[in-house]
Amino acid sequence: ETEGARIILLDMDKSYRDYQDNRPVRIFERTFAVIPEKAGYLTLPPVELYGTVVSKDQNYMGDLFAQGMLFNGFVPTQKSIRLETPSIQIKVLEKPNDWQGWWLPSEQVVLTVDDTIADTISVGDSITRNIRLTSLNTIAETLPSLKQGAGEGLKIYPSPEQRETIQSPTGDIQGVLTTSVVFVPTQAGELKLPAIEVPWFNTKTGKAKYATEDNSLGVWLHG
Repeated sequence: ETEGARIILLDMDKSYRDYQDNRPVRIFERTFAVIPEKAGYLTLPPVELYGTVVSKDQNYMGDLFAQGMLFNGFVPTQKSIRLETPSIQIKVLEKPNDWQGWWLPSEQVVLTVDDTIADTISVGDSITRNIRLTSLNTIAETLPSLKQGAGEGLKIYPSPEQRETIQSPTGDIQGVLTTSVVFVPTQAGELKLPAIEVPWFNTKTGKAKYATEDNSLGVWLHG
């Protein structure tokens, strides 16, 4: 727990084997997301580990009865240990005073739209739009809900949004939001499927940007 921030354990535990000082070791990794809740200096306290080291003591004869079982000429002994990482201090910047709407700070935000349209469309047919929003080093629950306009001459049927936080091989986390929208034309003629736009704050440049998928489609429908 850290004052001024929310800590979320991500379900990304992994373990693998490696070598340290020419000795085989097993490494366990656990990933947390830290979400600052106010500006200023944020201090992440040390991560602590309490454990036990088991070794084999060759001078077992004196403590044989106290230590317990004899194992291959050695007596297992236990030593309690406490390990900790250094504390970390991070400067958390203020949100720009003129910022309006959903606050989405990130290094990279990408919006993609895939429209499924048949060669011939008639009134009452359906058009499916699959939408995917990804944000680097952001957890999925902090992404804004996507607002898809219906457009004139169209009925709209949105599906529930799906959110997922994933981890890349480099260790970066990525928030992903996916959804789909079904359009049903109610009149013939040329119709426009509205584009989508998501404002976000680029933490590298310190400027506002917009993730857009400006392939708003003009569709000609038969009566």
